[in-house]
Amino acid sequence: MKSNRTIAEVVASLESQLAFYREKEELHARHEAFHREQRTLYGTEREKIERNLEAFGAAASGALELAEKTLARPAEAEESADLGSASNPRLGKMVEFVLAGKGQNEPFGPVGLASDVNRRFGNRLRRSVDARQISVVLRRMERLRRIHLVRKGRPHWEALYSRGEG
Repeated sequence: MKSNRTIAEVVASLESQLAFYREKEELHARHEAFHREQRTLYGTEREKIERNLEAFGAAASGALELAEKTLARPAEAEESADLGSASNPRLGKMVEFVLAGKGQNEPFGPVGLASDVNRRFGNRLRRSVDARQISVVLRRMERLRRIHLVRKGRPHWEALYSRGEG
């Protein structure tokens, strides 16, 4: 196998290949250094997040335990509260107990409150409460400025109220 290439051509070809492979070697060395830096950066961030996550989990479980303890007290208050007889219930008191569990700026309407009252106090009622009865209670509470009107009711929308400023 004879080649018609001159020594100068062979040397030039080998030098160009050498330059190519040196360049590639340097490129991958730079990439290796870059990836090593990135690995250490991401590793430290991961460790920091792991520590914060563990601390958050411990704090959250403690907060949940406290929340469960405070939620037990309103149930005791409900038991001792005078909510009227089954034939003449005190809907205002029942609505107040349900609203105590709502957030300050959480909107609510008579339909949702009626289902909450029926679910929570259904054993104390002769008949289920409907949204019209709850709406009367809510309008009275709004007149007394205990709750605030967020959206006025329309024929196809219920009125919405909140405990905080609307």
